[in-house]
Amino acid sequence: MSRSGGKIKNMPAKIVSIVFAIILWFVAIGEQNPEFSRSYGDIPVRMRNESQLSVQGLSLVYDIEESVTIRLKGRTRDLDRIETEKLKGFIDLSDIDKPGEQKVQIEIEGIPMGVRLEKQPERTVVVDRITSKKVPVEVDIKGKEASGYQVQPYTLKPDKVEVSGPQSIVDKVVMGKVSLDLKDSKATIEQSLPIKLLDENGQPIKSRFLSLYQEFAIVTVPIYPKKILPVEVAVSGKPADGYEVSEIEVQPKDMTVSGSEALLEEMESIKTEIVDIEGIKADVKRTVKLQKYEDIYLDPTQPSEVNVVVRIRPIEVEEQLSGKKIDVENLGLDRRVELSTNHVDLVLKGDKAVMDNVEDDMIKVYVDLKGVSRGEKSFPLRVNAPEGIEVLSIEPQEVQVNIR
Repeated sequence: MSRSGGKIKNMPAKIVSIVFAIILWFVAIGEQNPEFSRSYGDIPVRMRNESQLSVQGLSLVYDIEESVTIRLKGRTRDLDRIETEKLKGFIDLSDIDKPGEQKVQIEIEGIPMGVRLEKQPERTVVVDRITSKKVPVEVDIKGKEASGYQVQPYTLKPDKVEVSGPQSIVDKVVMGKVSLDLKDSKATIEQSLPIKLLDENGQPIKSRFLSLYQEFAIVTVPIYPKKILPVEVAVSGKPADGYEVSEIEVQPKDMTVSGSEALLEEMESIKTEIVDIEGIKADVKRTVKLQKYEDIYLDPTQPSEVNVVVRIRPIEVEEQLSGKKIDVENLGLDRRVELSTNHVDLVLKGDKAVMDNVEDDMIKVYVDLKGVSRGEKSFPLRVNAPEGIEVLSIEPQEVQVNIR
């Protein structure tokens, strides 16, 4: 047999020897540098392609950028080469195309050659459709204004705000609120304040996935000095002929108002709306509103209406009736009489409407001689007048009568 043939015959044995030698080498290396597992915590996790969710009208519901702990396996020499600060986790959101709860893998970067993950970390992702709605905004006012000053109703711009984000969170939002502390203020406050979103229980809702069309609201709270003013009833018209206003009553009599100091200095009273008494013959009772004055405000604790009574009475007049003839009554047929005076002067009093209709013959002045015999004697003068007419005076009050 030739020499070359012998070499061919020994080839399998040589290959086996080489493989065996390699195995022995790896075994020797492994014994000198064996594989171990190590844990690495606080590995930051970031998201990629979050904008792809928005394009599809989707949004995360909860934040998933929480750190993760991983276990890496490798030989000691390779594990020692790991730079912990270079280990980073990433979640790719580009493949999510529907709402709901689903698991996604966390890709780990910064792992050197020869080192592998024992287990691929995962995270549960909750995705919801993006929606929006408008909610009212209110002001939470704390503290009080300075003594002697009055807070008037605030204005708020905007008084509604649009909130958008994942539907499951947006549905919980019922209102927005801004907070303002008066701090004994003596002047109008105007501030731009951040809007906080609240649920139905008044608890704040915070989520980086919620967004507001306008994050601040401008609050204006007027604060003015106070002043107590009497209420003045505004009356129009006149009572019926022969009648007059005797008294005007109003309750409450005073009102506390507030406004700029210059305006308050000019005001001496606060008037009611007009009470019409044209042609009235009896008392008028009304509940009327107070007149509105520009930049003058009522204390919110007070009513905006007052009770008014306009009391109406007949006008009383006095009239003098001079030279009224004295009549004699009950003089016997066979008697003659002489009076010391035949005329008197009267002063009468009564309602104008009655007095205007009194004729001269309705008033009678007389002396009654019933049962009187002859002789000279003084007799009191008597007056008959219509009902409602009072005789204030008569001059003379008596007359000398000579009966023959």
